Amino acid sequence: MGARMLSYSSLLGLCLCGCIAAAASAPLPVENYAALPYVQSMALSPDGARLAIVHNLDGMSVLVVRRPEDEQFVPLLTGDNERGNIGWIRWANTERLLVGTRYTALRGTTFGLETRLLSAPAGGGDPRSLLRDKEEDRWGRGDKGTYIPQFQDQIIDMLPDDRNQVLVAWDLEEVHSPGVYRANLSNSRRRLVHRHVAGYSEWFTDRQHRLRVGVERQQGQVIIHARAVDSDQFRPLWRYPAVSREVVEPLGFGVNPNVMYVRAYHEEHLAVFKVALDQPDRRELVLALPDRNVEGRLVHSQLTGEAVGVLPPGGRMVTWDPQYLAFTAALERAFSGQRVSLVGFSRDEQRYLLFTSGPGNPGTYYFGDRKARTVSPVAYRYPSLPEAGVLGSQPMSYAARDGSTVRGALTLPAGVEAKGLPAIVFPQGPSTASTTEVFDYWSEFFANRGYAVLKVNFHGSAGYGVDTLRGSIHDWDRTMQDDVVDGARWLVEQGVAEPGRLCLVGASYGGYAALMGAAQAPDLFRCAVSFAGVTDLVDLVDYANRFDDDEVVRALVGNDTAQLRNDSPVGQAEKLQVPVLLVHGSDDRVVRVHHGRAMRRALEAAQKPHRYVEQPGGDHLLSSQAQRLELFREMQAFLAEPLPVR
Repeated sequence: MGARMLSYSSLLGLCLCGCIAAAASAPLPVENYAALPYVQSMALSPDGARLAIVHNLDGMSVLVVRRPEDEQFVPLLTGDNERGNIGWIRWANTERLLVGTRYTALRGTTFGLETRLLSAPAGGGDPRSLLRDKEEDRWGRGDKGTYIPQFQDQIIDMLPDDRNQVLVAWDLEEVHSPGVYRANLSNSRRRLVHRHVAGYSEWFTDRQHRLRVGVERQQGQVIIHARAVDSDQFRPLWRYPAVSREVVEPLGFGVNPNVMYVRAYHEEHLAVFKVALDQPDRRELVLALPDRNVEGRLVHSQLTGEAVGVLPPGGRMVTWDPQYLAFTAALERAFSGQRVSLVGFSRDEQRYLLFTSGPGNPGTYYFGDRKARTVSPVAYRYPSLPEAGVLGSQPMSYAARDGSTVRGALTLPAGVEAKGLPAIVFPQGPSTASTTEVFDYWSEFFANRGYAVLKVNFHGSAGYGVDTLRGSIHDWDRTMQDDVVDGARWLVEQGVAEPGRLCLVGASYGGYAALMGAAQAPDLFRCAVSFAGVTDLVDLVDYANRFDDDEVVRALVGNDTAQLRNDSPVGQAEKLQVPVLLVHGSDDRVVRVHHGRAMRRALEAAQKPHRYVEQPGGDHLLSSQAQRLELFREMQAFLAEPLPVR
């Protein structure tokens, strides 16, 4: 692929200017909400002169490079989002990008996720796998019978002082025990830096690029090892159960090579601490949030090299540095009412990328120049959604039956009074906290159809603290379900929802909650929708034991087979009195398709009304445009009969 310059308008047939301002119809076509985001991710080059962007177009993911000031771009890589897709991008230097790719492949008798690490010339030319073998194709996929590490995209150190090499972790010697290698970005040659250590799964370097910390996981235990600057010997610093309040997660180093940043519990939530490696029992609190965990990777100043904050994947950077705090505050004032996230800086921190979202804005990327004092939009995340088609949600809370407070988010349809509406109760997964700050295409789609949508942060989901989480781990069908049902009753009590006009909709664990909620409160709900839902906890435990430590799985879910069977939707089919929609991808590697098929059989045996849709090649994350569109069309058609909008 040569360094051809193409225009957005010629290749994509889109004009980024003015898409957002188009008038919305009600309801908007289902395609508008079911579309993959037009911009999946974006990164600014170290010199601030170019943008790397992953676009979704007609079901394909396309990596391109362009200048911020024009629409001319160089295409680098294309994925079909079915056999393979682009996971993440990162500039290695001004002339080369690192690309993390994902696809599924057969390992023995089990299909699973594979990752590859590609090096792509920013000016054009074929990307190549960093762990390239003669049997591999340009995505790093090898022939059958050739051992290739399953996960290849774990970068340990970008080595900014050596612009043509990076440190990576590859399990070339022992499966799941990676050694550390120095990989050449141009020719894929590698040199072993540190051999694997049995049980070690992660490595960390300091800012001077010395290997300093290793993470060992064995038999339900986590052990953090470290070594001094002048030593070759690792010694254990912390040892704790994998599911524990005692967790200490290494994040990385600042300028001081003897001080490490870690994530550990402060009161009820994970916070950031500094720890001197020679005094591991003493921690200095750096950052804590009052109502949630601090999540994300460590972010460093381009100018000083010091740690300044954390950045969650696709989220909002949280900083403790005074200069960054002041800059962020100024941006929030300039974009009043919007959620403002710093995406990245140039090496001199004069140029930056910004992402905003909020009511009327499902996501806009801006390019800023501090010296010129300008901020200009460069791409819209969902250009098919006009301002009037993005409603946003509002925070809410209600009292659960045990007197505790349950939080969530409420999205209401536009142009109608919030009284006597048909309603969707939308439980999230245990690791997810519903927020009003993040655009949610599910909620927006349902609200555009005329439904009130309640996203429930049940106890046991993120945001309630470690003690609540641990108390709910083995309580899937009790406290968690009570919170979901209580949320539905609250909607009715407030007059927002009309009695008898509520439906449960969920994905993954949310699919489990939807089915169990409908079984436990058949007088309250008219229907249930489960996408990729967990239906068989016995199978969930058996399958998880293939990939994780038995002790970890037991701590998270339990191992009482009789109790697990009783707590499973497949064991509750007789109690379901409402129509059920089940949708499951055949290639789901998180909640395998067995769950959808088993629930279909249970409903058939109980002679309960249901529709089962199996999506050939579909995964757990709705990565394919066709898969996402089919799901939304199925939900729209299904809801029309039991839950019509008047």
